[in-house]
Amino acid sequence: SFSCFFSFSTMNGPWQDLEHDLLALRPVTVREDLGGDAAAVSGLVSVAHGGDWLALLSHPCAEPVATALGKDQQGSSLEDLRAAVDKAVEAVISNGPGGVTAALAIAVGALQAFCQINWTGPKAPASWVDVSLVHPENDGEDDEPTPLLKAIREDLGIDGEPLSDHARGAGMLWLSTVVLAQVSSKTPTGFIWQARAAFVWQRALQDANDRGIGYAPTLLKRCVETFSVALNHFSILPLEAFSAVRRDFVRTEITLSMPLDLAEDEIDSLMPLPEAPQFEGHTWDHQGLPALVKACLLVELVVRLSFYGRTRGVHETLRAACAHLDFDYKLSALMGIKRAHQKVAHAQLTCMTRSVTREGGGAGESAPNQLKLNEIDDMTDILERPRLEVDGLEEGWSVDTPLDAPELCVLLAVCQWKWLGANPNDELMHHEVNALAMRAVALPAQPKEAEGEGMMLASNWLVFSTALWYKCRAEFSRSKTRERAVFQFEVLVNQYSDEKPSGQHRLLFNHTLPFPARWHAQQELGKRMCMLGLVLTAYEMYKTLRMWGEAVDCLVIVDRKNEAKELIQKQMEVRKTPHLVCSLGELDNDPQYFEQAWELSNKKYARAQRLLGHYHFQKGNMQAAIDAYTLALAINPLHKNIWFTRGIALMRIQQIKEAAASFVRAIGVEDEDYQVWGNLAACHTQLGNFKEARMAIGEASRHGRDHWRIWESYLQISMNLVDLHGVLRAFKRLCELGRGPHLHVGALQETVKWVHTDQKLFDSKLGARQMATKVYDCLKLVTDTVPSKWRYWRLRAILEDILTLATESYASHMAEFRHLQSEVWEADFEHFPELITELAKTLDTLSQEAANPAISGDGKVMQELAMVMKNVEQKLEKRPEVAHAKLEGKEPSPVCSKVLELAARVQSFAAQRSGLAEEDEDA
Repeated sequence: SFSCFFSFSTMNGPWQDLEHDLLALRPVTVREDLGGDAAAVSGLVSVAHGGDWLALLSHPCAEPVATALGKDQQGSSLEDLRAAVDKAVEAVISNGPGGVTAALAIAVGALQAFCQINWTGPKAPASWVDVSLVHPENDGEDDEPTPLLKAIREDLGIDGEPLSDHARGAGMLWLSTVVLAQVSSKTPTGFIWQARAAFVWQRALQDANDRGIGYAPTLLKRCVETFSVALNHFSILPLEAFSAVRRDFVRTEITLSMPLDLAEDEIDSLMPLPEAPQFEGHTWDHQGLPALVKACLLVELVVRLSFYGRTRGVHETLRAACAHLDFDYKLSALMGIKRAHQKVAHAQLTCMTRSVTREGGGAGESAPNQLKLNEIDDMTDILERPRLEVDGLEEGWSVDTPLDAPELCVLLAVCQWKWLGANPNDELMHHEVNALAMRAVALPAQPKEAEGEGMMLASNWLVFSTALWYKCRAEFSRSKTRERAVFQFEVLVNQYSDEKPSGQHRLLFNHTLPFPARWHAQQELGKRMCMLGLVLTAYEMYKTLRMWGEAVDCLVIVDRKNEAKELIQKQMEVRKTPHLVCSLGELDNDPQYFEQAWELSNKKYARAQRLLGHYHFQKGNMQAAIDAYTLALAINPLHKNIWFTRGIALMRIQQIKEAAASFVRAIGVEDEDYQVWGNLAACHTQLGNFKEARMAIGEASRHGRDHWRIWESYLQISMNLVDLHGVLRAFKRLCELGRGPHLHVGALQETVKWVHTDQKLFDSKLGARQMATKVYDCLKLVTDTVPSKWRYWRLRAILEDILTLATESYASHMAEFRHLQSEVWEADFEHFPELITELAKTLDTLSQEAANPAISGDGKVMQELAMVMKNVEQKLEKRPEVAHAKLEGKEPSPVCSKVLELAARVQSFAAQRSGLAEEDEDA
């Protein structure tokens, strides 16, 4: 899967410089010094870099494309429009040596315009409306789109995932993808822009989020796999980092068939090597790219890897980005205070950085409005940032020096990595993200004049906005800052409509940062309002923003289900979409709506089949659920939870082999879910594939270390394989998890039996007797953890007998006896015969061990034994089973008689040995 092919036409001199200008992290101006065609293309590059849609299509170099998109094409079908655009792009490419660069600039300009409308703002100017058929204002969220726009939006659906109803200017994204399909293989930087377009497209899908929903496999391949191969080929991504990224994608399928003892370097040797990009008559001078741009390309890769949950190569990629910037960071503790009246300093988690001073490292200077805590609560004593003791900082490290924009991008990529790589409620993760975000919002003391933007502070407006975004996310977890976080969220959402700074300034780092789309930011604000109890306030906001699905969710929360149904039905009268139909089906729990949505989408809307599968699964109709899931996965297989649920359904109808295959596919999507690995192990166990089951349960225990059910399965599989190492590991972990009282006694007995018979062990030439000491240590842990279980003491004593530890064995049998007799005297009539039989066995063993000179020679031990036996006689005679028999002149049961006999015999022997021992001491 790691292959890509580039067939570059000859490009050198000014054209390569112009393509580098498209990647610049600063405003691009027209390069009049180039002269001729190069100067003209330079003008197109300048407007494309800034995302000016009107200037882009008004430029002479883009005239063929502007004509193809003109209003005279009003009645065209999508096929006709695509053919016209393809022909226009060919005309641009063939128009001189700079044609490829001009065509690339058109694609970039359309993509940047789409990003401005949907990500950064400000709103599209009114002058954009009359430029072409594809503009934002004919893409309303309420009204039925024109037939052409409807076809464009449907064409942007991919792998069963439709374009979001909230995405505006869909034609711009469509144009960008169509043009890039022609030019990306003809220019060195084409792979960068195609990957960027793919990731923008991914985040613009209806159900896409950063928690594993709405992923499109086609786009994943473009924006991560192919992109990482190209970065490695061009020596931007080091081999070490690339190997880690590659391992994350292909390791799972290989490891399923590997021997268990395969080393890490052997795993790497089995992975297929990626095919390098192929060139025809051209070599890209990628060394001409500034180090800042290379670093930001690596940060882009980190953002995408984190988004898709493929995090194995993130650390190495971040290190490579830092190396390009001569920058470093670390999270550490410094002493400090965070309350105004606090006297004693405590450790505060802090982000420290080390960097070089760089002129022009930023991209303009701007800063969105940052709310202060005392603006929300004038009674608070919480400091805006901790007051740290920095005297002991190492040379070169800082906690508050303002950083350049690319350096801040690194810290914000780390924020996203930590945020998505942990449980959303993980307190440590919140502290780490807060420390990183606080470092990122450090501002200089004085503002600077930014060209065309006025006096501003931060190195970049969007960089600072992203830092505030993650700061709010972290602060929301703390009661003292929660309200400020919500108000700051609202400021960040509303600033989209601000006229300043310009769209060109905002777009400079758009592809490098994990900043949410406009509607995702609005959704998160509403979600935070609901978590504060402001559900109806969030509902009104969603209604104003025409976010009907979220508005319905709010009504359901406040138990206004009928009103929610009326809202959906009203919107369906205006514009009936598969998404709305499914929402109505979820409210009514009616599968007919899911089937209707499936037909309405021409059998392309995979979510309809996923919901239909869930419905049948909940009703217990497993075969129907499997059929629905299979249809959904045939369109988009990048849904781990669907593969998992499908596997469960297959297990329930005893199709174990097919279930195992489904779990393997789930692991291929995400290989860190312990439940998937655990169920795969269960399938292999049922199929008799114990070695494969052992490998799978090993992965499950690694990812689900704190889940006792996994360790019980681990124990069972290890027992089947006679894997003594695995058995001991499982017993120890179960004790640590508090499952000591519920350990499987039969497994413990079998383990001791292995030692006694010197059983040959799994995957080893050793016998179990050579591991007797480790087994003994495990049993000591078990009895120390749960001292009240007499069966555990009996097994420990047996093993001590095997190890010829006479004194320890006697002590363990005595502990067994004490805990057993407490159960005997409290037992009911039903359980008493069984327990008294076990007591007889214990007394018989004690009578034998008491004869050992090492035991009988200790007078105190014998005195204790005599007293214990006397106590047994007294309590047994008081039991109804014995007392009633004597009253009736009958003999007690044989077991009770045997216990009385043993107790008397041991008592007499102990008393005798005690007297002899005392005489020896006196002598």
